[in-house]
Amino acid sequence: MFFVYDVRYNRVVDKLKDEGRWEKGVQWFLKMFAEGVPLFVNAFIMMSITNEPKMVIDTAIERGNMIQGGQTIYNILFMPASVLTLAYIVFRPMITQMAIVWNNKKVKGFLKILAKILGCLLGIGMLLMAGSALLGIPVLSLVYAVDLSAYKNHLLIIIVGGCFYTFAAVLDNALVVIRKQYLLVLAYIVTWIYIKMTTGFFVTKWEVLGASWAYTTAMLIFLCSTVILFVICFWRACKKDK
Repeated sequence: MFFVYDVRYNRVVDKLKDEGRWEKGVQWFLKMFAEGVPLFVNAFIMMSITNEPKMVIDTAIERGNMIQGGQTIYNILFMPASVLTLAYIVFRPMITQMAIVWNNKKVKGFLKILAKILGCLLGIGMLLMAGSALLGIPVLSLVYAVDLSAYKNHLLIIIVGGCFYTFAAVLDNALVVIRKQYLLVLAYIVTWIYIKMTTGFFVTKWEVLGASWAYTTAMLIFLCSTVILFVICFWRACKKDK
């Protein structure tokens, strides 16, 4: 089945046709691989960033600086942080539209789609915050059979961090569309350095609340860095096309 699929795919993709020669096919593959490597590196760094508060909490528990169960509570509170990111999946087809209008040099159309995505996610994010404030803790307490009544502020802080990450992910995809994904690693590295330097202090001083602040402030740094990169790259790309 896989062999048949590959043959059919080979027939419809121009870059893989015989007339393109094997050398060109290899060059195309290497080019695609080179363009994809930064995305892999970014995903790896982001995984390290999101896991850092959990690792620091675990270390603090082992040293006796925090009571047992702190990491479990943080993990429970962290679960809803990805809700807005999951909602963003619905808007992913619009990224394809962004790529089409960008390739056709329709800058206003590109910005219009980007603004539409961000606006919709902002609205969903506000509803998510309201829902989390009213029902978040009761629902999580019921689902996990843990009393989380003292952690409402912690949850809301983490939810805000999740929203920051989703907004940054939209701009991340926009940078990929304009072929500047290799610069995104700068935002990831800055965020990684920040969370590595500050999480220990936050957790030592405020425990689970500190871990929540460490994550959210790191996502704010990530969002600001991504915004700066996008503005600079977008301005240069538009200036180059003129």
